[in-house]
Amino acid sequence: MKKVIFVILLFSVSLYAQYTGGSGDGFTVSYFNETISSLPAISHNNFLPEKPTLIGNYPNPFNPQTRISFYIPQQSKVRLVIYDILGKKVKELANKTYSKGKHNILFTLSSNLSSGVYICHFQSGSANQYLKMVAVR
Repeated sequence: MKKVIFVILLFSVSLYAQYTGGSGDGFTVSYFNETISSLPAISHNNFLPEKPTLIGNYPNPFNPQTRISFYIPQQSKVRLVIYDILGKKVKELANKTYSKGKHNILFTLSSNLSSGVYICHFQSGSANQYLKMVAVR
């Protein structure tokens, strides 16, 4: 029984992933420099959303500022509006055309706004998304 455990530990310690570099080369998993398997490389473009997406805000909870991020796959008009928990419009952060890509907009809690939950409404093309943000003073 002790020999089996030792062999398993030895195997798990000596197994490692090695990046072979270059586009399309991928990753190679090696054991004592002998290739066991090879995995194809994944392009970073495979992780980009195909439709307009509200990514989120950071930090959350925030005081007094938070950065709201969104991604649009092609140039389009974006509308970003902040509401309080009762549905009252607090501030319109964006209502214009943006180029393709990821964008960040800074929201600052003004002195007349209190701690609490705020809702960010994102509109772009047919996308309508909401985000809950918590302000702490």
